[in-house]
Amino acid sequence: MAFPPPGPGDPHGPVHRRPAPPPQGVPPRQGPPPPQGPGYPPAWQGPPPQAPWQGRRPPRRPVDWWKVVAYMVATLLVPLLIAGGTLAANYYLAPAEQDRREKAKEQALAVEAPLRVKLADTWSNDAYMIWVWDERLRPSAVTELLRLPTTDPEIAAFAADHGGIRTEGACIDERCGLSQTRFKLTLTGHRTGRVRIDQISGRILDRRPPPRGTLLVLPSAGASEVEGGAITLDTKDLRLHAIDQGGRPQRPYFDVRSVDLERDESLAFEIFAYNGGDDVDWELVLDLTVDGKAEQMTVRADGSPVGPPFRNPGGTLGTLTYGSEFFCATGAAHCTPGVPRD
Repeated sequence: MAFPPPGPGDPHGPVHRRPAPPPQGVPPRQGPPPPQGPGYPPAWQGPPPQAPWQGRRPPRRPVDWWKVVAYMVATLLVPLLIAGGTLAANYYLAPAEQDRREKAKEQALAVEAPLRVKLADTWSNDAYMIWVWDERLRPSAVTELLRLPTTDPEIAAFAADHGGIRTEGACIDERCGLSQTRFKLTLTGHRTGRVRIDQISGRILDRRPPPRGTLLVLPSAGASEVEGGAITLDTKDLRLHAIDQGGRPQRPYFDVRSVDLERDESLAFEIFAYNGGDDVDWELVLDLTVDGKAEQMTVRADGSPVGPPFRNPGGTLGTLTYGSEFFCATGAAHCTPGVPRD
């Protein structure tokens, strides 16, 4: 019994039948080739070729042992080479660098004086304290002076404020009425090597008659024992001389003593300068040996080589007369005009 073919409303749908295979010897019919060109995907070329081991564990590569050994050697050897180079540089180059720095310091010091100089006043109350002026004091200054108490600080401050020249009375052997200047001289080595002091002398810069304007005397008692040296400015021998306990000059100071100063090593001693004649401007002269060569330094009253000179006003309590004289007796209430000469 034949059944009609299913219609469109059949719930089972149309019947699909496998097409019959082509006849033997007849190639299958192929559709048109896919479009190619810009905007179209590339034509499928089939699956990629597979490696022979794909799908299973890959084989292990052989180990390059020489590379391993080279890496370990480099890891250990490079730090050792760096450390060795650093030690060698410190051993061979550090002394050269130190020498270079020392030479630079020497060159810097060579342009400066071989000694550093420091001066300080050492006035004391072991002798007459004397001030002199080139001119007479003004009446207002005289009135101020006669009202002051006769004590060292007040009189010294007054004299300094009014331009007085400070000195001290001194006697050497049979000579009295001399003026005396005293100060502390400190010398400090300023070279990498030693500096030898061969001589210290005075040098006269100017002579003139002693000042006769005003004389102020403040007597004091006592004695001092000071080790130092003395320069007598009214003699031909202006070298520094050693002195005894009484302050009398003895033989030249550097005939019995040799002084060498290392760098930053200091020598301090007190210098006394005497004269009884003219009013004298003078300076110190230091003869030195620096690095085997003779050098000379000059020292003036401010410690420099070109500042104001030292000044010794000459005889003060001798036969000279002054336009104004004032005497501040010990224990007196005030200073009085006139200076006793006996």
